[in-house]
Amino acid sequence: MQNQTKYNLLLDDVRNLNEVYEMTKDIDYKDNEWIIAQDYHGFIRIIEDKYKQNSILPEIISFDHDIGEDYTGKDCAKWFIDFCIDNKLDIPKIKIHSLNP
Repeated sequence: MQNQTKYNLLLDDVRNLNEVYEMTKDIDYKDNEWIIAQDYHGFIRIIEDKYKQNSILPEIISFDHDIGEDYTGKDCAKWFIDFCIDNKLDIPKIKIHSLNP
């Protein structure tokens, strides 16, 4: 059995973890290990690679809406929901840190 490494995934093309923490004051952004995806394709690549390697999903996913390309955080969320349904996986804890209402 391979080592399973827990991780959280932050989708944001501009902000780093400290900026998201300052914006939200949510301790999850301070006390956990995060991988940052800056775009739609990076988001998918991280999830698929980690799942193929260790059969794990992020424990927390935090979405920004505007990710500076033709896709949005909503597109990533839709892809992720379909991925979970297709693979019969439970959806992890979801957070939104976008400034968009």
